[in-house]
Amino acid sequence: MFHANAEHTGIFDDRGIAPTNSELWWFKTGGAVSSSPAVSNDISYFGSYNNKLYVMDAVTGKEKWRFETGNYVKSSPAVSNGVVYVGSRDGYLYAIGGVPKSQINTQTSPSIQTVATNQTAATTVATTGA
Repeated sequence: MFHANAEHTGIFDDRGIAPTNSELWWFKTGGAVSSSPAVSNDISYFGSYNNKLYVMDAVTGKEKWRFETGNYVKSSPAVSNGVVYVGSRDGYLYAIGGVPKSQINTQTSPSIQTVATNQTAATTVATTGA
């Protein structure tokens, strides 16, 4: 009902709306967090001023992994087809995903660097404009 009753007074006789939200979990990073998280398939991705992108289980709050950039991560990440895209103050846009290292060809462009992370690779694309 709009504004609590048929007269639209805005006065709720049930003492208002009972809060149903509660903290599910929290995670301490080594720096401030100003980016909004991206959530995909119950995984949360966010950046921090300690130069890291964090990847968390969105349900439990358990850290899955982290990726370090050359400077702070203020931008909000985007996720598409299993790849996380995030910009860093170091001047790079990072595409981080489960791409096997053997599929990354750094010979196609001198502005692309590959950073190995276990059996996956993160492709770093320079964001300096032409």
